[in-house]
Amino acid sequence: MNSLQLRLQVGLVLAGGLRHEEMALTLTVAEDIAPLLQQVQQYDLVFALFAFAALLLMVLLQHWLVRRSLAQLDPLYRDIARLEAGQISRLTETVPDEILPLVREFNRLLALFAQRLTRSRTAAGNLGHALKGTLTLLRQQLQDPGLDLPAPARAGLLAQTERLAVVMERQLQRARLAGGRGAALRFDPAAELPTLIRLLERIHAERGLAH
Repeated sequence: MNSLQLRLQVGLVLAGGLRHEEMALTLTVAEDIAPLLQQVQQYDLVFALFAFAALLLMVLLQHWLVRRSLAQLDPLYRDIARLEAGQISRLTETVPDEILPLVREFNRLLALFAQRLTRSRTAAGNLGHALKGTLTLLRQQLQDPGLDLPAPARAGLLAQTERLAVVMERQLQRARLAGGRGAALRFDPAAELPTLIRLLERIHAERGLAH
């Protein structure tokens, strides 16, 4: 009885009756739908597996797309490093369309900055040349034996004049080196120190400086 009740819980029952005079006839048809429920469960399992596989595939695809998009920025990253080193004056515009306006605006600012820096260096160079001529004239006057000036005062003024000449020559040298280079110019000891050393050796020749 328990087995029959258990089977009826997963069964489909259809009943109908017929009555004729005092006779009643009832017809009941039952079908076990347990195999159908089993197929539904299998379908649910298969659907869940396919859904999980599709979700995993979407995650992997999204990861690949993100890595591919970021890989397109590698030339920009390299140009930023080269810009910082003073090797270039503008960034590449071979970038995704989403950031192209930003890169172009940045390049415009770099060009504007380079123009202002060039004007500033030109002005500094012109000022340096003007002061260099004045210092040369002042040095000649201080070295004139006919100038009535005590020897210690003359030596002190000449020393200060030579120091100013060294500073001025260094600035002029930097202006010449920066003439055709980018906005991210850095101090280059290998290019600038030899000029300073030569000036110091000339100024203090009597001391026999060595380097």
